[in-house]
Amino acid sequence: MCGIFGVINGSDSRTVSFPICHLVKDMFIVNTVRGDDSTGLFQIDKKHDAFLYKEPINGAEFVGMEKAVKYINSVDSSIVTVGHNRAATAGIISQENAHPFTHTNAAADRTVVGVHNGTLVDWGKVKDSKDFKVDSDWAMYKLATEGSVDAFEYFRGAFAFVWYDDSLEGVLNMARNAQRPMYFAYVKNRNQMIFSSEPGMMGWVAARNNLDIEFTIYELEVNTHYKFDMDNPRKFTKTALVKEDYKHFYTPSTTKQHKKNKHGNNVSMYDEWDWNNHGSTNSNDSQSKFFNKMDALLPNPKKKGLLILPHNKQEEASAVITMADLEDAQEFGIQDAVAIDLGKNIDGIYETEIDEAKELQLDGMEIACELTMYEEDSKTAFFDFLFPVNHANDCSFFEDIGFVEVRNVPATTAVALSKSKVHHLKIKGIYYDKRLAKGGDVCLVADSKLIADCRKADATYRAANTAA
Repeated sequence: MCGIFGVINGSDSRTVSFPICHLVKDMFIVNTVRGDDSTGLFQIDKKHDAFLYKEPINGAEFVGMEKAVKYINSVDSSIVTVGHNRAATAGIISQENAHPFTHTNAAADRTVVGVHNGTLVDWGKVKDSKDFKVDSDWAMYKLATEGSVDAFEYFRGAFAFVWYDDSLEGVLNMARNAQRPMYFAYVKNRNQMIFSSEPGMMGWVAARNNLDIEFTIYELEVNTHYKFDMDNPRKFTKTALVKEDYKHFYTPSTTKQHKKNKHGNNVSMYDEWDWNNHGSTNSNDSQSKFFNKMDALLPNPKKKGLLILPHNKQEEASAVITMADLEDAQEFGIQDAVAIDLGKNIDGIYETEIDEAKELQLDGMEIACELTMYEEDSKTAFFDFLFPVNHANDCSFFEDIGFVEVRNVPATTAVALSKSKVHHLKIKGIYYDKRLAKGGDVCLVADSKLIADCRKADATYRAANTAA
């Protein structure tokens, strides 16, 4: 796999803003969890001229290169900056095979520059592929020669593309299929868009750099060509890609997992570390490993340790247990729960849960979550925790999160929430649940009032993009 990320600055947001420059620098470093064989970028300046730079080195080394520093320091004043970290699945590790790639079609007066995440198959059987060493280079050539829609008739396998086509004036192009991810979000109160292969990574790095992103992180629809207006990235159009009939290939072939060799790391056609955890039965385990990897690459010197769970039998004996349903607690052998007074229920949250969140100084902390289940009888929505939005905290705390619970959620709201991938909620309470000892003991309770805000923001966004 590889990792893609980037920024679009709208026409009124191309001013000095160091946080966005620092965000891109940090992304180059932490994005090496998706690939550390090569690193590169392309940038569109205010004149709509495109520049690229790439090296066969990892992200941490790349951000120290003099030329890379120049581009990174220009992120805030440029229109577009796109970064790529490569995990080599085909072709040797070299500057030539690093991303981005660019090609010009003089006849069509078109130059294309772009990056690719994924592995295409059977591309070497196409007649015009013999001069190319890697699939991604050939793909950009096809985008230049065939155009930014028709080219996809040739692409078989896993892909997520981000590319700039100067014949499509003023837009940045994106497309993916079901085998590769791509997400985007907007910076609060700015005409500015951030995108990334990993929503958790994007949110984590944004929080580190004090960049507030809006309620919802959106996932690109599969097999759809997105054209984002570079002057106003909140506006975009969507076009279905050409149906993949593969008439240009001689014979089909199967795709096998690449073994670790001179081509690079051991990867398959699917993302082992995709935030959706397609390859993992324990989403929390996969996410916590991701956090640990990023934290090791980009440690926070200001972070403070926060240990709220018992880690030995002596501590466990005095652990706090608060349960919303005491009979349920007894059924699972938590006998001493009977003696606990949960206190008043305030907007679906018990006083003991509120006190616990305040004591741990997590009250009001904003988190990003994904809706996974809704119980209509109890009107309770259950979310998977993804990442903290505005709090740089010890990752060991987040490893222990079992789920996020929001009570008093109407069914209609739950339906609206399920249509978007990631939502932002605020922690209002915390309780411990020993039933989840293997999958996480801490349960967060979010403010149900924020659900209404989230739904309103989502409805407003969709209304504004109805034409798209």
